[in-house]
Amino acid sequence: ALGGINSKLFTDNFASVSGAPHFFNIDDELHLLLGSEDGRIKRYQIDQNNLEGPYVPTDSIVGGIYEGLRTTPGLADIDADGFMEMVLGNGRGGLSMFNTDIVSGVTSSVDTPVEIGVTLYPNPTNNLVNISMDDDLRPLSISLYSIEGKLVRTFEGDNRQISLDNLNSGIYLVTILTEVGETTERIVKI
Repeated sequence: ALGGINSKLFTDNFASVSGAPHFFNIDDELHLLLGSEDGRIKRYQIDQNNLEGPYVPTDSIVGGIYEGLRTTPGLADIDADGFMEMVLGNGRGGLSMFNTDIVSGVTSSVDTPVEIGVTLYPNPTNNLVNISMDDDLRPLSISLYSIEGKLVRTFEGDNRQISLDNLNSGIYLVTILTEVGETTERIVKI
C-alpha cells in the first residue's frame, strides 16, 4: 500500500477510509490529509524522495475536530485572508469550514491557474454560441454543464461555435480545455 497506510486498519474497529486523500505542501514538505468512516482525520508527512513510504503520522485527529461519519477533508484559502481553511464533507451531506494557521502563501494544494482569454457571445443567446479566444490557443474539448453541475453535452476538437439547440432556457457552464489549461464561463440561454 502506498505510504504503508492500510486504510482498513485506520481505526480500532477496522472501519474503512471513505474520504479522498488530499495532498498539500507546507514549506516544501508534502503532507496528506485523510478522512475516515468513523469521522477521524489523519495527517501524514511524506518523504518526497520516497513516495512509496512509509508516511509518518503527524496528527491522529487533526485539531480534535469531529464532524460526523465519513469525512472528506480539503484545504484552500477560501476567504482570501492568507491562511488556508479546512473544509470537511461528511456522510450527512454537510460541509463545515475551519480556520487553520497554515499560511496560504507557502502552502499549495492546487496548481496556479493559467489565465485563458475566452469570450462567449452572444450572451444571452437563443441557440448558437461563438467562442473567441487568443489566436495562439485552440479548444481541445468543450463541456457544457447545467447550473446544477450535470454534464449536458461535449464537443471535441477545435470548435469555435457550439449549439444549445433543444436545451431549456437557463444558465449553463461552458468548460473549455486548451493546451495550457482550462477555463469555465457562464452562458445564458433565453
